[in-house]
Parts: sequence; structure tokens; C-alpha cells
Amino acid sequence: MNCKAREFWLGTSVVAMLATGLAAAPIRVVIFNTCGPDSFVHPIAQQTPLIKKMLLNPAAANLQNPVIPSEGITVDSVGAATHGGTEDGHNLVLALPTHDVVICANNTDFSKLFTATDQQAFQAWIAKKGHGVVAFHGASDDNGIWPWKLTLFGAKFTSHASGNAMVLADSASGTAADANFQAINAGLAKSITVNDEWYSFQSQPRNVPGIHVLSTLDEKTYNPVDKMGDHPISWYRAPQDSGRFYYTGAGHDWTYFRDTYWLRRQIYNAVVWASGYTPAVTAVETRSDARTGTRFEHAGESALTISVDRDGAHLVEVYGLDGKLLAWQRGAGKQSHTFTNLRPNSAYAILVSTHGEKTRRLVKLD
Repeated sequence: MNCKAREFWLGTSVVAMLATGLAAAPIRVVIFNTCGPDSFVHPIAQQTPLIKKMLLNPAAANLQNPVIPSEGITVDSVGAATHGGTEDGHNLVLALPTHDVVICANNTDFSKLFTATDQQAFQAWIAKKGHGVVAFHGASDDNGIWPWKLTLFGAKFTSHASGNAMVLADSASGTAADANFQAINAGLAKSITVNDEWYSFQSQPRNVPGIHVLSTLDEKTYNPVDKMGDHPISWYRAPQDSGRFYYTGAGHDWTYFRDTYWLRRQIYNAVVWASGYTPAVTAVETRSDARTGTRFEHAGESALTISVDRDGAHLVEVYGLDGKLLAWQRGAGKQSHTFTNLRPNSAYAILVSTHGEKTRRLVKLD
């Protein structure tokens, strides 16, 4: 099997320290780097190092307050970043049992890289909950015959046009309230101008059962060869009883990964989401932590009171699950601190420091 040496990065965010209820295992990612034998080859060799860097150390990729898995992310890669054949697809299938997420990195003619037996193995793998596929750009440009793959993607490339286009967060009724939509679009503006090679598709992915649109293109801001009107460019599937799927038509050139925050952030979010990762959260309860003399209790639907029952100075901090510090209060001796303007049905990470001891807890306001 042609897997490169595995790299590992352990997150040190507040969420990483607090999500102790999760199994002690990282999200295991494998990047598939091969294109079909006669297809166009995108600059995969330059893209893959940037994607690895982003996943292993999102801060180095300038991602602002991303969700960092408690046990980090490992990244392998399979393929030669050029034309290949069914041996490359077989190597990916061999890697599947030890990975949670496959990144289909610009794999034009993806279907031609798998024998019928390996196609079945790939289908069986993604059918299991906890597995996910994250695909971009050329992965939808496929002249192979694999009906299941076309069904998974929900659309097939038909033409492209390069330039700046306005990317809009989808505004269909009910979309913004969906937890999956929120997770994949976290940290992104509702509208932004992005430079890329923009795909049009042979059919309308929005009309495919199970497809949920994340982002669309404003066709008035560029000149597509095949106008779609309603023009989805990123979407996902989130079945409850099997694996997850994400696709974006962006990502033609490695320079877009280097220069486009929207692309980096949405793909990073999609990888974490596709794995099924969720920080461990416990409901707020009125109880005390004897070691540090700390008590947590509700103070109304949008407030939390944290009481410290020890001598000396202390510090109470409230963090969002993205690791961003939202509020803090210092005190001394026996003292209570109430934090207001919190959101019901939202989780927070609480840190209480007293005499060098720390109470770390994830809590949720019901």
C-alpha cells in the first residue's frame, strides 16, 4: 500500500482539553491524489501539502477559531498526484479500514480508478456511520461508468468559467437553522467574492433527494458557459444511518487554497464534520467540584452562575466551542460570578482556576 508516513497534530484548544467523554482517537484522514488514466491533471502535488498543513495545524493556515478535535487529526495520502489506474483505487480501498474521512482531491475520472470489486468495497465503507467523503472540484468531472458515484455526488461537471464570482451562503427556507449547515459554514461570511474556475453541472443538485446546498454562485457576477440560474457550488449529504458527504466545485488550482480563506475554511470544517466529530457536552447541573470548591448552576435560561468557595484569588473564564474566549471575571475568596447574555440550547466551555487547580467542564444551557 502506498501510504505516506502518517503525521499527527494534537489540538490544545479549550474544547480539546474538555472533551474528555470522547474515545481517545484522532480523526484519521486519507487524501486520494490520483486522476484517471486519460484525464486532465490538476496541480494535486502542490495542493496536498497545503491541505495537510491546514488539517494538522489550522492556526498555521490562519483559520480563525476553528473547532479542533480533542485528539487531533492524522493525515495520510495515497497516489502519485498524476495519472493512475485501478492499482491506485485498490490502494485507497486497502487504506479505508484505518481511516474515517477520504478527501477526493481533484480526482478527475474518479470512477476509472476502481475495479468493480473495489467500487463495492468503497460503497460499503461510506455506508457505515462515522465515515465521510470530502470531495472538491475535479472529482465531479468523470467520464467513468459508476452510477452509484454519480448518485453520491448528486451532479456531474459540464463546463467551467474562470474569474471572480460572488459566493453566497444558501438562503433557502430552513437552511440556516440546520446544524450541519452551521457546522460546515462556521466562520464564513454570508457573501464573499472568490476567484476560481467555477463549474456548472449537467443537472440541478438541489433537486436530488438527500442533497443540502451550502453555497451558491451569483451568476450576475461572472459569465458561466452554462447558466444554471440557481447555481449551487457546495453541498452535503448527512444521512442518519450511514456516512456523510461534502462536495465543492471550487479548488481548481493550488494557489486558490493558498489565497482563498473561504475555500480553506469550508473544506476544513467539512473534514471535521464528515468524521461525525462532536465535542462531548454535559447538561448544566447544580453541583459542586470539591477539589476546587466550584459550583455551577442555572441563573435563568440565558445565564450561568459559577460560585467559588475557596480562599485566595481565582479566575473564571467562559469559552465557546470554537475556543474563543467570550467572558471572564476575576475574584478572591468565596464569591459567585454570573454570566448573562448566553444562548439557550448552546454549549460552553468553563474554566475555573484557583491556587493552580483548574476545573474544566463543558456545559449546556437547556
